[in-house]
Amino acid sequence: MFAWLALIHLAQAAPCPDPIAQVDAAERAALAYLNAPFDEASAEAVRALGCAELDDQTFRVTLARLMNAWGMRAVSGGEEFLAPAWYAAAQRMAPGVWHPDYPDKLRAMYDDAAAAPLGAGTLVLEPSPPEGEARVDGIPVALPARLAAGPHLIEVRAPDKPARYVDIVFVPDGAQLVVKVPKAASTAPSPTVPPPVAASPSPPDVAPQAGRRLGFVASASAAAGIGALVRDGAPTPPGGLGVDLALGPALWLRDALAVEWVVGYRGLWSGGAPQTLQLAWTGLGATATRGRLGVGIAGEYGFAAAQVTGEDGAPREGRGTVGGVSARGRLRLAELGRAAVSVELRAGVHAGPGGGWLWGTPGVTISRR
Repeated sequence: MFAWLALIHLAQAAPCPDPIAQVDAAERAALAYLNAPFDEASAEAVRALGCAELDDQTFRVTLARLMNAWGMRAVSGGEEFLAPAWYAAAQRMAPGVWHPDYPDKLRAMYDDAAAAPLGAGTLVLEPSPPEGEARVDGIPVALPARLAAGPHLIEVRAPDKPARYVDIVFVPDGAQLVVKVPKAASTAPSPTVPPPVAASPSPPDVAPQAGRRLGFVASASAAAGIGALVRDGAPTPPGGLGVDLALGPALWLRDALAVEWVVGYRGLWSGGAPQTLQLAWTGLGATATRGRLGVGIAGEYGFAAAQVTGEDGAPREGRGTVGGVSARGRLRLAELGRAAVSVELRAGVHAGPGGGWLWGTPGVTISRR
């Protein structure tokens, strides 16, 4: 389960990578759901934190960013139940440090982790290093060390020298973790050293695929259209303004992809003589998001009714079924708990037996995972 948390034993002569660049690479891989590149970049980031000379604030922010990336990796790797521990550790290091492109659901988990009660456990290193050489999260500690439960960066590091041992370990709540420290001459991971963490099994209600969750989407928009579908020879309105309302369930297949099925009402009213177009419709589409931006496409089908005033001043009506396609773009403005409030611009074309129309709807959308 923790094969991607590699033990890293540093050779004194090995070149030290840039920890910030390695964390940048880990974040990019996590956001792209590229697990193998993430594992490589995160391992290099841990090694870099054990040999680079960083000031205290930079060290804490860099480690917090890495902890957050591991939280995303836990979710994408099917170990969502571990993510809160990573986020609690990141909060301990540098509260509020967060990548804006991480999914909204993970931000909610991050915020919840700040208020969650923390247990404690004991860390023991064998053999015990000389006094002053054991560090946890960049701070010298006396061993055995009583620590908050969860992940920690541990180092065996003489003053002003690169660490001869560095690793990420999980300290269990209410128990003792014994870490076997190899000899200083070791230059590669030892295949005989077991992973330092035995994680509890995944709770039965954890989804097997990261991000799969049923939610909803609702939108209210101002509508604008040109032309109208009619039947039975009724005239076509030249255009109009109105409203567009939609509501329905949304299934997030991953944190960046949702399938949405909505039912809605669209009404257009033109100026001058009374002319209206009303459409009851349903649509099925998909929306992909990255950070605050989202794009989507949907197919729509519905029943339209148009009422216009003829040249003789008499009202005339036309009715018919219509089908069409729409595209949309979203920009997330704010988050309300697990719900996201976005501005949305949709545009599309509908057609039927009697004609068709083009339309656009700028408005506000609320979606919840």
